[in-house]
Amino acid sequence: MIAHSTALTYKGQAVDPKQLGRELGVRYALEGSVRRVGETITVNAQLISTESGTHIWDERLEAERSRLGDLRTEFVSRLARSMGWNLVNAESLRAMRERPTNPDAVDLTMRGWLAMGHHLPEDLKKAIGYFDQSLRLDPDDLDALVGKGICQLVLSWHFQIGDAQEVTRDVEHSMDHVLAANPKDPRAHMAKATISESRGQYDAALAQLNAAIESNPSFAEAYAEIGHVMISLGRAEDAFKPIELALR
Repeated sequence: MIAHSTALTYKGQAVDPKQLGRELGVRYALEGSVRRVGETITVNAQLISTESGTHIWDERLEAERSRLGDLRTEFVSRLARSMGWNLVNAESLRAMRERPTNPDAVDLTMRGWLAMGHHLPEDLKKAIGYFDQSLRLDPDDLDALVGKGICQLVLSWHFQIGDAQEVTRDVEHSMDHVLAANPKDPRAHMAKATISESRGQYDAALAQLNAAIESNPSFAEAYAEIGHVMISLGRAEDAFKPIELALR
């Protein structure tokens, strides 16, 4: 990632994305614009490959000028979430194209997250295969540990594959290991939260969810899960706000 001050040196210039990639040593560039027509504010953003010059993803958001503060918050959240997924997808496809027979641990981890798909059993098992390959190359790959743990929990809890107590205990141990190395990993906090929730430990679950959101304010699933915890606590009226935040 290039510093904001460096990026500003290109402000107002018509720069070819390939040239930008060569000069800054980056594979992707985020381009954006803000336009006002009357009382309507339109924000556009495009993620561009500096290798090919092609658009990988774009986003457009409109709102009335009176909602400018909400628009900024909403757009940043959507931008972070969408761009994160599309970067993983783009890098995974690039790795498969450039290193189809000799992937490294990072390649395999990205393929694992991509393979999770719609969380169907076959998708999750395929993802675990990638995560296991990554961990054989790099036992300390935290992203692979988190991804594998999430897959194991879903397979166990939703599809009754494996001993639920044993899987939960093993995944909790893995998430503790991840958080010891990186206390701000939002997905590890999320996994810990769902484990606490499954045990009826709602205060502990909320603490983990709040930690996840502190690390990643755009983490929609964490907001949604807070809503579920509120419902479990019999406080349905307090569930609306976090769920609405998740949807936004």
